[in-house]
Amino acid sequence: IAELTRFPLYRIHVGLNDLAIDRNETRSIFLPLLDGTVDRIREQVSLPLGIAGLTHPEGGHPIPARLLLREMARLECGFTFLRRAFHRDANVYPPADLVAAIRAEGDVARARDAGEIAADRQALHSAVRETLS
Repeated sequence: IAELTRFPLYRIHVGLNDLAIDRNETRSIFLPLLDGTVDRIREQVSLPLGIAGLTHPEGGHPIPARLLLREMARLECGFTFLRRAFHRDANVYPPADLVAAIRAEGDVARARDAGEIAADRQALHSAVRETLS
């Protein structure tokens, strides 16, 4: 990361799937959210940071988009991408409604207190651990 930040970048996105491939990780692409990897990256990067991808907050499998969005808020992420499931969810919800739901959930996530942040982080950890069994 220190080497990357020497380039004239204006944002950095942590592609969890790409990172899993690079690490030969076959259990879960979400482990960097648990093992401190993304936190260490956040500590070293003052640029806008993005992780994962989003769809409707009620959607997302195997990790609910709501939990990812709340983790992004905890990490003060400045952007993200749309998850592959967004395309599928656009068959259920109009795309403008999907984006509005993501933004509204982002507002809720950014307004949480320390206890809510800790509880959401624990819920994320539990959800990721469930993917390992």
